[in-house]
Amino acid sequence: MVQNSGLPKLIYALLAAVGLLYFSFLYPQLPDPMASHFNASGAATAWMPKSSLFILITIVTLAASVPVFLVPRLMVNLPNDKINLPNKEYWLAPERRAETMQYLGIQMGWLACALLALLFCGLYNAVAANFRPNHHFDSGSFYVVLGAFFAFIIVWLVRLFSHFARVPQQDVRT
Repeated sequence: MVQNSGLPKLIYALLAAVGLLYFSFLYPQLPDPMASHFNASGAATAWMPKSSLFILITIVTLAASVPVFLVPRLMVNLPNDKINLPNKEYWLAPERRAETMQYLGIQMGWLACALLALLFCGLYNAVAANFRPNHHFDSGSFYVVLGAFFAFIIVWLVRLFSHFARVPQQDVRT
């Protein structure tokens, strides 16, 4: 049974809207130029006009939407030999192909949500650094977020591969 395919898209849209509104609200309060790149210890190493940084935020938000909206649409039209899945003969059989594509689209949506959350956490920390007199990026808290993202990726991959590694017993033909 396939989950609701609209939920990750809705969450993505809400994350994007809240993030863009939040950063737009902060825009007038930010210095120009802004610290935009930081080394591993959190020290600012590059600067850019705040307008350029916010254009970059918009581009990154749109780019993160590719897994949600474009990849699943492109996958539907791919021939089976171009798709690499465990047990692909079973999962891409004509009677299951649409459901498989829907499942993959949902999983890509969750990946895009996690990616957007990671990007916004990084951008939040970059913006917050510009409110500090020393423009110091809080690397420690971002490493925690990055660790959570990597944990999500591991769980996401295990769930994705284990889903396709199993062929329901009633469908196994001997």
